[in-house]
Amino acid sequence: VEIDPGALSGIVKSAMDFANRDQRKSVIELKGDALSMMVQNDDMDTMWQSGIKLGGPANQSIKLALDLVYLDKVLAGNGAGTLLWKYNDNTSASVFMSDGPDMTLIMPIRLNREDSDE
Repeated sequence: VEIDPGALSGIVKSAMDFANRDQRKSVIELKGDALSMMVQNDDMDTMWQSGIKLGGPANQSIKLALDLVYLDKVLAGNGAGTLLWKYNDNTSASVFMSDGPDMTLIMPIRLNREDSDE
């Protein structure tokens, strides 16, 4: 799925203010042409949610959890323009590719039962 790295980076940076400092977990759902991100901090009893529009419809809907700090580093390492995000499921690595030959992998965090759709 195509994403705007600047737009995603913006919500990642906002989410970090609400995330648990130890886990830094965000639950991301890709569905249709939208990405929604939710961060819950049980220690502070807070929850934050936001979203962005994708560059096109996601081939398959997915809900996965990613470390916000690692995701921020992946986004910062890519130039301007569109970023291609490839994924299979919520237990395997996501691949981020920009216009050049480089690609970046990020492993998901295991979803809690209450976070997953199963």
